[in-house]
Amino acid sequence: MKIKNFLYKYSIILFIGFVSFLIVSFPFQYTQDKMNNVSQPVRWLGALLFFLICFFIIRCKEQIGKIFDKKSLFVIMLALIVLLQLSTIFVFKIQPVNDLLYLHDEAIRMLRSPHVSLQRFHGYFGKYPNNYGHLMLLYCYYKTLSFFGISTKYFVIAGNVLNLCMIDLGIVCGYVTLRYLKNIRLSNLWMILFLLNPWTYFWIFYYYTHTVSFGIMMALFLLFVFTWKERDNYKGMIYGILLGIVIYAGMKIRITNLILCMAVLITVFFFWKKEKVKIKQFSLIFAVLCGVILLAVGYQYKAKNMFPKENQQEFPATHWLMMASHGVGRYDSEDVRFTTELPTQEAKKEMTVQRMKENYKELGVKGSLRLFGTKLRSVWLVGDDDFTKMTYVSSDYRHVNEYLNGKYNGWILMYSYLARFILLCCCLISAVKLIRQKDKWVYVAMLSILGGMVFHIFWEANPKYSICFMGMMTFVMLFGIESISQFDFKESGLLQKKNIPVYLIIAGGILCLQPMYDYLVYNPQAYDKSYAVNQYTESQVLSLSVKKGDTIDQSFYSYIKFKEIMINIRNLKETTDIRLNLKNKKGQIVKSDILRKADYDGNTLCWNLKESLKPGKYFVEIMFESPQDNVNLPIYDTANYDVYPNGYVCIQGRKKKNADLFFSVSDGKR
Repeated sequence: MKIKNFLYKYSIILFIGFVSFLIVSFPFQYTQDKMNNVSQPVRWLGALLFFLICFFIIRCKEQIGKIFDKKSLFVIMLALIVLLQLSTIFVFKIQPVNDLLYLHDEAIRMLRSPHVSLQRFHGYFGKYPNNYGHLMLLYCYYKTLSFFGISTKYFVIAGNVLNLCMIDLGIVCGYVTLRYLKNIRLSNLWMILFLLNPWTYFWIFYYYTHTVSFGIMMALFLLFVFTWKERDNYKGMIYGILLGIVIYAGMKIRITNLILCMAVLITVFFFWKKEKVKIKQFSLIFAVLCGVILLAVGYQYKAKNMFPKENQQEFPATHWLMMASHGVGRYDSEDVRFTTELPTQEAKKEMTVQRMKENYKELGVKGSLRLFGTKLRSVWLVGDDDFTKMTYVSSDYRHVNEYLNGKYNGWILMYSYLARFILLCCCLISAVKLIRQKDKWVYVAMLSILGGMVFHIFWEANPKYSICFMGMMTFVMLFGIESISQFDFKESGLLQKKNIPVYLIIAGGILCLQPMYDYLVYNPQAYDKSYAVNQYTESQVLSLSVKKGDTIDQSFYSYIKFKEIMINIRNLKETTDIRLNLKNKKGQIVKSDILRKADYDGNTLCWNLKESLKPGKYFVEIMFESPQDNVNLPIYDTANYDVYPNGYVCIQGRKKKNADLFFSVSDGKR
């Protein structure tokens, strides 16, 4: 028992240490240039206003609590969430990017030929077979839609709806869990927190493993609670089979779902009473195994001819450990190139482990700890979880998009970061309370978060990796809010009006110390461009031999005023002149210029139009003034999915259906 108590308290103390580090790091994270167009003083005032609101909520907790006792509140809030989610989908019209784009496109291609391609997208599915589970989900989903006659051009919206369902599944499962374990007040507060969380709406567009895992993890959590609490053997068996099915599905979608399962097993070890093993326990274990086997057999049957049995391109797990061992611990293209060039699986494992050891040796103890801290902040302290970076490709970019991912997105970022800070503070209170007042389900949630933190300390870091743990974090947060609500502030005298200025000064001092220094010394301002078009993805590179007078045309539609056009053209010689003509929808030339290699930024041709042009349909014509062999032209052309539906590319006068250049159109501001 002493060992159990020691391990129990040690795990909580470790969690307290990690969360405390994040809270202390918050003022420095809050000052980053990511918050565009929001000056430092506004950030201070925004923070103080945010905490002032929290202060008065605490002061009026009894009056607010009565509202949260109503059962009908759940239906109202869920309806509001769904309505706002659907509005978000149709207002912003965000398109798939990065990994999701590859999965989306491949799932559409597989409708014609249900065999995954290891060559497409520079061997993406050969390198990352960990995406096969999610690819299978999208493929089956799209196949069902096709069966009912739904066109592929609506599949992006359909993917958004699928993600909406998975996110809302997680929210509903969390509500039911809290109703079952706690009370209606906390469960309604859970709904309020997700209603007010920007993450609930803006991560709908990225229907990848992180958001799907959020729903899966909360479903797992609910099934674990029901299975543990159920006294009826028959119902327990049903829950056990469902639990096994969801465990296997979660494992195939994203391996981090198993962290919750491990947290439950550890909690069982800590809380299981000394008693004889009953038939019930054996039956539950058997039921879980039956569920796993049932779905595993079905998956393998479906996938046996869909995915390759042998794949020498596959990246071993050590690749991600290698990427995590240097720099800032995030995705690194040089590391990808290094692993790709190794010929066999054995060589990939051996050389990535060797490089990882070399990286840590070079860092030393101090450097490694600094890297761990950087990754901890990167995954758990970025308030928006990078949804502003994943939503800037829109089929119809309008002024409203600028408040999400343009020059006015600082406001939503400020809110997201402050909300994350409050979440972490409440989690800290929960952990401190958990040492004295044991609660096995809060401990399961806390241990899941701790497992995720430890995992991503050694694994590749990315802000969106915390998304699947959002339910667990909110669950632990509510335990902290419950502790705050049970504290008698009036009797303690802490909520007296005379103390308000003191609290504001303390909060302001903590939040503004670093920003004030930056503002007075550097006065940093970061203004992003507003992109009318941001088609930056390629599926192939065309090698062209061009003669004088050869042309390449790209049409586009801009809903905003624009001033700059950027086009990716590679391998261009210093002596090659390019004439650029911008034509309106009538074919009239409105702008014309001659550019050379000096006008390039890397491989990108930057054409500044000198003045802003009004919204409308345009054609940019690229005309070669001199001949050149082997001009590399990156385009997105898969014959499956039109990455930019408001335009098309013509090469030597020949239109390529569903194909577009690697290009962008913006207002040119920074």
